[in-house]
Amino acid sequence: MCRPEQSAIAQAVATDRDCAFEKWLLHASFGAHFTPMSQHRSLRGASTIVAKRNVLKRFERVELLKKRGQWKEGRKVIGLPKTKPDA
Repeated sequence: MCRPEQSAIAQAVATDRDCAFEKWLLHASFGAHFTPMSQHRSLRGASTIVAKRNVLKRFERVELLKKRGQWKEGRKVIGLPKTKPDA
């Protein structure tokens, strides 16, 4: 019977072997001068964006108005006053 540690090791070895094969395949297909394309910075994931947004979503605007004491219960969420995020 196979222990879980052995299957994890076997899986890691298989992954390394697949990665080595993919590298070899790229080299064989494109030659030694193959350089992978870079990704434009606008296409990176949202987690890498660190710039502060200056446009709030509707629920954020309602929360901000509640925090400032400018929100009245029963008020419609359409046509909210302009709000700037806290600095």
